[in-house]
Amino acid sequence: MSSHTAQDFPKSARLLAADDFRSVFRRGRRTQTPYFTIIHLKNSKGHARLGLAVAKKNLQRAVDRNRVKRIIREWFRLQQAQLADVDIVVQAKMVARGAGKKELAQSLNQTISEMVQQ
Repeated sequence: MSSHTAQDFPKSARLLAADDFRSVFRRGRRTQTPYFTIIHLKNSKGHARLGLAVAKKNLQRAVDRNRVKRIIREWFRLQQAQLADVDIVVQAKMVARGAGKKELAQSLNQTISEMVQQ
């Protein structure tokens, strides 16, 4: 097994289990940005984990959903060292489709200080 750098996005950094998502949705703190709803909950894993909820209802075209997910994952990889032990679920809003990469990243960055202080 290879060692991971801060730029990696290993399986351990992903929210995969339905129970994990359910727990974050039930007990997590919600933050609204212009493009996303971000729900975060402290975990006991010792590292941050990311879950994506990019609904077809909000972004009909697969190309739009994939682009937004790619931008969220890239943001997470760059920020995960600051996020320590928190589970994050990011839900994309309809308006995210028309936004540029810079606007989406800035929207996500608005919530970092709140997650770090939790």
